Parts: sequence; C-alpha cells; structure tokens
Amino acid sequence: MGFAAGDSNIVHACTGSFVGSDILAGILATGMDMSEELMALIDLGTNGEIVVGNRDLMLTASTAAGPAFEGTHISQGMRAVTGAISGVYLSNNRVEFHIIGNEKPQGICGSGLIDAVSVFLHQGKINEAGQILSGESGIWITDGIKLTQKDIYEYILAKSAIASGIHILLSNLGKSGHDIKKIVIAGGFAISSQ
Repeated sequence: MGFAAGDSNIVHACTGSFVGSDILAGILATGMDMSEELMALIDLGTNGEIVVGNRDLMLTASTAAGPAFEGTHISQGMRAVTGAISGVYLSNNRVEFHIIGNEKPQGICGSGLIDAVSVFLHQGKINEAGQILSGESGIWITDGIKLTQKDIYEYILAKSAIASGIHILLSNLGKSGHDIKKIVIAGGFAISSQ
C-alpha cells in the first residue's frame, strides 16, 4: 500500500496486515518522511516489513521471510542474546567470530547467519545456490557450532522473500535498486561488531 508522506492521515494509516507501528516508527526515526532521496527500510523478522520511498511517496509490503533471522529453524540458531555468535568474518583468511557477551558460543543469531553464509561463499565452501561443496552435512564455524545445508536453505528462502518484496515495490515506483541511496535495516537479530 502506498501513502504520501506529509499526509495528515499518516499517523492514522493502517498500511495493511503485518505492516504497522514498527515500520511507521522506523519511517519517523530514519527521517524517510523528510528525505528527498529514495530510501529502503527493512524490518527483518518472521514477517519482513519493507517500505521504499521518500517524502513524496512510500510503498510498503510484508513478506513471509520466515524466522531464520531470529534464529528459528536454524539448527543451532538463537535470538541475539548472550552467547550468540553475532558476527562472522575473515581475518588473514581465517574464520573469526564475535560472541555477544564475549562468552562461550551457544549458537548463532541472525546477523551471524548472514555473515557466515557470506564468508563461506567468499571462501568457496558453498556455491551461489547455497550448496555445501564438500559434500558434508555442514560447515563448522567453531567447535560445536556449524551451519547445516538446511540452515543455508532457510537463509536463502528468507533473503529471497525480502529481495522479492523490495523488487516489487521498486517496480511499482518505476525505480531500480540503483536508485536507492540509503538502506536501513532493523530487527532483533543483532549487529556485527566487524
């Protein structure tokens, strides 16, 4: 659904099922309602809420992203709490990671999942379709914590849902991804320190 920023009804607008107060608060917090430049605001969660636009017009959507970014349906997934791997990165071609609370890793949260898939793709451990190339059932991040093939597919499904939503909104605006000048991501999935 679209609405014009500056419309006196913006505060009262019910943009539709699964798109509501979180995304409206995000619009105000990011200044999207005042921005001349095209922005995208994405609230990652089970329902991926998306708004694309600027002060002239905003379009919103909700996608069934699934709970992967919240750690659900991931074999060793967890919310972004103490003990969660929240960031995975390469340092001198070696996999390193950040743990919330600097304690022993107990699982991986959404931001760690995103990073891990990116690192494993960069290392050639998975291909662009997300298939583990070694033929093994998973890829170890550290002792006791690994991503399975199913985990990677859950991530791909969630990412695809969000990407499709953004693409549809941009198409309806007559724009492309190159026109977006700022992307803001929200959600309870943590932020990597790297």
